[in-house]
Amino acid sequence: MNAPTSVEIGGWMACLFFLVAGFNQLFKIADRMKEKPPPAETYLTKTEFSAHSAQLTARFDRMESDLRVLAEKLDETSGEAAKLNELRASKMHERLNDIERNMPNQIVALLRNTGALK
Repeated sequence: MNAPTSVEIGGWMACLFFLVAGFNQLFKIADRMKEKPPPAETYLTKTEFSAHSAQLTARFDRMESDLRVLAEKLDETSGEAAKLNELRASKMHERLNDIERNMPNQIVALLRNTGALK
């Protein structure tokens, strides 16, 4: 059996393309023929839209007030955290200053105890 030529392969590809395009057109026609609901069932009336809009506005206002409360709590918490960090830093500096002041005396005492310094 001989290998197919490029013309034969192109012919088969063209057939496949037209077959797919034909099915696509058939599906489009079938979609157009489907029963569609009347517009009254798919769209909101003005009164329904107004009620829905009022509900969304109320919900948005509640969310906005909740967000303000959370922002205030975050400000309070961040202020407290800054104070705690400042306190922690000052204690650390006190310890470091104490170590810096007493380190030479401790080294001398250690060397005397070990006999390295007379």
